[in-house]
Amino acid sequence: SSPAHAVLGADLVSFSWDFEGGYRAIASAVQLGPSDPVALNAYAWYLLLVGRNEEALAITERLQRVAPFDTFYRGVCVRNFAWARQYERALEEVERIRERGGSFASAEAAKSYLELGRPEDAHRVWVAMYDQCGRPCERLREAAEAGWQESGWTGFLHAQAEFAAANSVASSTASPVLLAELYVAIGDVEEAFRWLERGYATRDSHMVRLRHPDFDPLRSDPHFQDLIRRVGIPEG
Repeated sequence: SSPAHAVLGADLVSFSWDFEGGYRAIASAVQLGPSDPVALNAYAWYLLLVGRNEEALAITERLQRVAPFDTFYRGVCVRNFAWARQYERALEEVERIRERGGSFASAEAAKSYLELGRPEDAHRVWVAMYDQCGRPCERLREAAEAGWQESGWTGFLHAQAEFAAANSVASSTASPVLLAELYVAIGDVEEAFRWLERGYATRDSHMVRLRHPDFDPLRSDPHFQDLIRRVGIPEG
């Protein structure tokens, strides 16, 4: 079935770093179900991973048409627009979700607010994500809020990074790549690369997202380009 092919393709990419096999499975999913939102979601995601942003935006617009009232897929559209650096369009999707009585908070929504010069709104979204996480995130939320009170957005990021780094060894589910993104945001390139190398060594599934805009500050660094090559992320 179309959804089964889409899930297989996403798994091949994320866990085996098999972009060729993943693409074949996802392309089959779209061929079997050209209006299947699961397939369209997987295809747009793959296109973003390999830097084919314009094509990903076209698929995202198809996704908007086939699932106009589904909050999950509207959230996917927020992710896709933010990843393609279309931050205003991402926030338009957030507003559409809210207009229909839904609530939505994601890192991509927070990033969109931040890129448009609205750190208070970015902070609000992060707090909402911690609230949704509940008890497992309580200590992280407290640490981050203390950082916010001390020095605003910079303190918020520093506190998150320090807490996550201190607790990453104890948590086998912590992603080194997501922690690296925090260090990129606070400008600690050396620490970001240290965590990216750990992500590579442990085959963190998030290594496939190295073309995410969070990593734009590292884009021209030969070390970063070498990581993209080693993971095997295709060029466009």
